[in-house]
Amino acid sequence: MKISDQIKYYRNMLRLSQDFMAKRIGVSRSAYTKMENGTPDFSAGHLRILANLFKVSVEDFYKPLSVKYQNTAPLQHAQFRIPKDEFRIAGAESMEILMQPATELFVWAGDKGNSEEFKRRQDRAKHTYAKFDTLDQAIQYTQPLVEKHLVGEAIDIVSLAMQEFGLWISWNLFGPYSGLYLKAGTEIADGEFLPLPIVAIHSGHPSERQRFSVAHELGHHLFAQKGKIGSPTKPSTDSDEKVANLFAANLLMERSRVIKVLKAMQDFYSKTFDFPSIVLLAASHLQVSYSALSRRVVALGLVPSDQIKPVLSAKVRELELRVSKKQRPQPFHVQVIKSCEEALKKTTFFKHDKKSGPMGPEAIRFLQDYSYVEYLHACKAKPPLDSSYVFREVVQYVEDTYPNYVAET
Repeated sequence: MKISDQIKYYRNMLRLSQDFMAKRIGVSRSAYTKMENGTPDFSAGHLRILANLFKVSVEDFYKPLSVKYQNTAPLQHAQFRIPKDEFRIAGAESMEILMQPATELFVWAGDKGNSEEFKRRQDRAKHTYAKFDTLDQAIQYTQPLVEKHLVGEAIDIVSLAMQEFGLWISWNLFGPYSGLYLKAGTEIADGEFLPLPIVAIHSGHPSERQRFSVAHELGHHLFAQKGKIGSPTKPSTDSDEKVANLFAANLLMERSRVIKVLKAMQDFYSKTFDFPSIVLLAASHLQVSYSALSRRVVALGLVPSDQIKPVLSAKVRELELRVSKKQRPQPFHVQVIKSCEEALKKTTFFKHDKKSGPMGPEAIRFLQDYSYVEYLHACKAKPPLDSSYVFREVVQYVEDTYPNYVAET
């Protein structure tokens, strides 16, 4: 494997954009793309910067990747077992997407300190898998559970999916999928079966889209996914996908909460903003996308007849610029990372050194995910920043706090 391929692997593992990487080594985006493709090579100075970023040594760039980063039992040198034709994406890409969260799940489940939580989540997952035949049944069962996971008027869907249904959630960079669900018991590699259901979410999508994807994949869990694996980003005619979409919409935008939030926005902002802008503000409070809520409020009959066309045809970017001074996202503070790092240091699966910090990209990735979930808990009336922002902040924190190499002067 070439050095450029290793760098691309680490970048994707930590869900970092090429723009971010280019800025870190001081080159243009186009120049970085060429370097990642192998021409020209990364310089020695670049490798030192990137070693700090990924928490590896420069020498690691010259070693076969499988020696150090694909040897986590029980998936060491494992052969991928799910048939390629079960995926909507080519098998090789599907394997790359799934092996990382699967490895993390096996590592977490193998920590004795998680045994009680692991058993509880296994029971929840088993009890709720394929539990419902109709959408109404699923919504009636889920809505009472929502009350424990409300943050303001929005549902903390990640917490709901993990705590009430036992799902293992992972964020990943991948192409035309919005999300992906694999049931517990799936043989992911030779003789190795998933102990919990896995949900993989596209970390490059906006936070509202990610939240909808979590709810969508939860729908696949409750109704027992019957179609091919992987929920496409573009609309699908697959009945399996349509049912999951309806479930997500009804869960995240339940009628009474939509009415309550929309009325509150109208009472407060009717003299300041037009109706499409008020819908945008309501979407922000519910932490859903404008396009999703606009269709929902029209379907529920909550939009005056003369406002239906303006609401459905509004340009979101123009609305966002119009209300930006009134509605800002929940800020993210480095203290969230520090508190999550301290909590993770008490586990056996988080590899950490007092001087060097998180030991390798696997540890950084755990810190990213823990920090993002903790941050979502804090979002109330304000919408969250995109996960990609939080992931960058974690990498930046690790790089600044635990430098492997002192920059040359």
